[in-house]
Amino acid sequence: MENKGIFRHSRLKTFFTNGFLGKLFRLILFKKEDYIHFRFINCLSGNISKIQKSKGNFNKVIFLYWFVQLPRELFEELFVEGESKSEIMNFALKNAENPKSEKCAYITQAYILWNYENILRSDTVLGSAMQNTVADFENIIKSNIASADEIIEYLNFFRHVFDVTDNGNAPVNPQDRILIYIFEICKILYKDNNKIQEALNKVDQNVRQKLILNFFDVAFFAEAKKSAINLALGRGIR
Repeated sequence: MENKGIFRHSRLKTFFTNGFLGKLFRLILFKKEDYIHFRFINCLSGNISKIQKSKGNFNKVIFLYWFVQLPRELFEELFVEGESKSEIMNFALKNAENPKSEKCAYITQAYILWNYENILRSDTVLGSAMQNTVADFENIIKSNIASADEIIEYLNFFRHVFDVTDNGNAPVNPQDRILIYIFEICKILYKDNNKIQEALNKVDQNVRQKLILNFFDVAFFAEAKKSAINLALGRGIR
């Protein structure tokens, strides 16, 4: 995976921004997008030790894959600039008004969990390999993660917006799901509604960008499913 954002920094810059006076040096050396990325990663990383210390009877590697690794990959692929500068929404962090990005992590975790739940509905192979439903994951989150209420609230929001209703109708076009996720992220990054809409329009009203985004969303979760099965079978991620 390509290094992005703060993971592209030199060793010296990394030392200063993570050391004893890290908070001070981050204010001096970090660009706005670096600070957002740092807080996002810090939020996810805090979950790892809590899960590793948990005494619950579940596959911690599989859980952390869906709850920590995939949220990081999704957010970075869409929003965080790398060497290739191919990220669809990399402008969003540069122009952000709110650097407190912990809620971006909660939204991304919820979006990943909804997709996991959606895949399980139709994929018996994945369900057999995972041996844990999203309901199981929700219980793990509630028992171990301080921000559980916010994550579950966003998960229920995505269920309400995305799930097929009893009459067989989907509330939104499946191709718009990733746009709704991006919209929720932009609502955290921006305070001005006009800027939120402007950011979304750069993708939604650009046919080529929207096609790229939809292809990315499908390909991302197809690869996630394949890697999850390999992890469950002890093959590792290829």
